[in-house]
Amino acid sequence: MTAILTFKRQGLAFLPADRVTREALADIADGGTMFAQRRNPRNMNQHKRFFAMLENVVQSGARHPRANMAWPSVDSLWFDLSVELKCGVAEVSPRSGKARWEPLSRAVSAMPKEQFEQLERDVVGVLCDWLGCHPSDLRETA
Repeated sequence: MTAILTFKRQGLAFLPADRVTREALADIADGGTMFAQRRNPRNMNQHKRFFAMLENVVQSGARHPRANMAWPSVDSLWFDLSVELKCGVAEVSPRSGKARWEPLSRAVSAMPKEQFEQLERDVVGVLCDWLGCHPSDLRETA
């Protein structure tokens, strides 16, 4: 996996913000070129709000529309959402030949802010369809 390099802007220059970034830059020869893709940092409040919304759905006892059973945990709700949104990878075991679904990580470091915001909008849309509710209902505590 490629390391995520973090820089702090100082004037018109970007300086390494941590040891990993300094070490990565040390590997580039003087006058060398490096390409970067800018990502806005994730807002931890946004991250907490997302998980609180999923927890609210679980605590409310809401039922999956097709399985007609309540989700026992946030992980089981996320699994169903990831299948619906195709946010994961189907893996086949080389030993058994059985397929299994591995949802994508929701960790802060796993996706840029813009991608997470799109995921959050998609999740809200699916939950509103499944539960027949308004988006603001998902934010209310159970």
